[in-house]
Amino acid sequence: YGNIENCYLEFSEDENVIESTCIKNSCLGKEKYKIELDGNKLHLNNNDFIPIDDFIPETRSNGSIIVENIKSKRVSLYKNDEFLASVYFNDFAHLVVWTIPEQEFICIEPWNGLPDLYDSNYNIEDKHSIDFVEVGEVKTLYHSITF
Repeated sequence: YGNIENCYLEFSEDENVIESTCIKNSCLGKEKYKIELDGNKLHLNNNDFIPIDDFIPETRSNGSIIVENIKSKRVSLYKNDEFLASVYFNDFAHLVVWTIPEQEFICIEPWNGLPDLYDSNYNIEDKHSIDFVEVGEVKTLYHSITF
């Protein structure tokens, strides 16, 4: 979508301030970065995207915004006040927004799990924000994208 400075995300709920979690060595760091919203709108700029140091090294990822336990269940993307897309994610707890410089796209991904914490013991039973399904249990998750 070209220059992301002309884009904004509109959340279905007034989030006011969101906290983004950083990634270090493909793991979640403990640092949180507060990003101010204009009501329910997040005007995108490169400074809000927390650098990902080795997530996609060959593309030099600009970074991501990782919002844990988001209140909103729908996020819409606009460029110059023109609607581009909307992602509905009722069954998901987290939202990740990321981009790669000069690739002209913004990725909006609902997530239920998160990467391991930076100081993790890497045991799946202890994993931060993991969604377990019991043996024999079925869990269906749904999200939709509207253009």
